[in-house]
Amino acid sequence: MSQKSVLVVGGTGTAKTSAFILYANTRKEKLSKFFTFSALTTSSILHSGIELELVRKRARNFEPEGDKTMIMFFDDMSMPMPNEWGCQPTLELIRQLLEQSGMYFLTPEQRGDFMSIARLQYVGAMADPASGWRDIPSRLKRLFFSLSITSPGQRGLDAIFGTIIRSQFTEKYFDTPLNTLAAGLVEATTTLRDRTIKALPPSPSRFHYRFTLREVARVFQGILEAISYPDARTIQEAKPGMDSTQYLILLWKHECMRSFHDKLVSYQDRETFVSLLDELVLEKYHDFFPDESVLHEEKLFCNFLRPSERNDEGELMDDGPKIYEMVDSVEELHSICMELSLIHIS
Repeated sequence: MSQKSVLVVGGTGTAKTSAFILYANTRKEKLSKFFTFSALTTSSILHSGIELELVRKRARNFEPEGDKTMIMFFDDMSMPMPNEWGCQPTLELIRQLLEQSGMYFLTPEQRGDFMSIARLQYVGAMADPASGWRDIPSRLKRLFFSLSITSPGQRGLDAIFGTIIRSQFTEKYFDTPLNTLAAGLVEATTTLRDRTIKALPPSPSRFHYRFTLREVARVFQGILEAISYPDARTIQEAKPGMDSTQYLILLWKHECMRSFHDKLVSYQDRETFVSLLDELVLEKYHDFFPDESVLHEEKLFCNFLRPSERNDEGELMDDGPKIYEMVDSVEELHSICMELSLIHIS
């Protein structure tokens, strides 16, 4: 990255922030400062945050401490609310920093005096305004080198999540049919996401209906949590009357419900998603379930079924293993939750 300021533009969940963190962690010759903007971020808050990172070199000349260049990263740069005249003073402060290499003092003693700043580099990140997000002024945008990040396609998703899944589902712990099934869950999840995006687009009343890589990642995070204790053999031994492939499919279905279904706000939207999920499950995994009724059952999973060890006074001696596994029934889950609640109250 040269000394040119960079603006990274991309949709939600395209790893804009993660890319900067990865870059900053590998460049030991530079310092970094992270600012996360919101609708309540004002110019005075940003001014104070920048000033705290600087030391005075001469009367009105400031630099980062030491002899390193500091990268200032402005995340969600388009978020600050415009004022009543339609301006965004927070962004005007950034424009002044880029154009004039400094800003004005705000203290009563020096108000109006200019503070020259050296050895600062600026990187910004913002959501794509073409997707309905607020844009930033063109006179600020022109000072950046703009870099667009798009969501990966199916090949890219398989390279990310497929590699992770295949590295965990190995012959050491699982048989070949289960490993093959696990690898195919990447395509099934992305297909479900694409159909959900088409059936449930965002609107003014449901503006948060944005299904990104984050939802896909949460699905596989839950699956990986279920195999984090391989010696527990929760998937291999499954439940009575259920083989390991059926267990994995029901686990995947549960994670899809938690990642996508729980984000929906109306009964109609939830029914639409359940229909999409059932249709996909029947389409891809019908052969694994001779009894189709099991396929439509919603199984729950949690990681607090294993009992903890307590002494006679009820004090916790050894917390039970956090094994993410299937709950036999809602009644069992309710009983365990009540028991844990009573222990917490007492």
